[in-house]
Amino acid sequence: MPKKKAKTGEATLFKASLLHAGIAHEVEGEMLFDALSKLDPQQVKLKGILRVTKGDKAVERLFYRKALRRVLGNKSARLLWATRLEYLLSLQ
Repeated sequence: MPKKKAKTGEATLFKASLLHAGIAHEVEGEMLFDALSKLDPQQVKLKGILRVTKGDKAVERLFYRKALRRVLGNKSARLLWATRLEYLLSLQ
């Protein structure tokens, strides 16, 4: 059975928002890895909440400063967490 291609548009974009120290940073990307790559790890000073949405599904995860910098700054960790968060979105 062939997979159906998703229509391009707003519903297929991943939206990632990072809330830390009262400041919200919002980015979008076709893949979650691309959206996370747009966030700057040097701006992270405190723990933060990473919220990922796709369509009407949303997942939130609390990260402490060291782990959040690792996720945003390290390519391997970013790929790992992008995969995990996409899986959590698919479960909803």
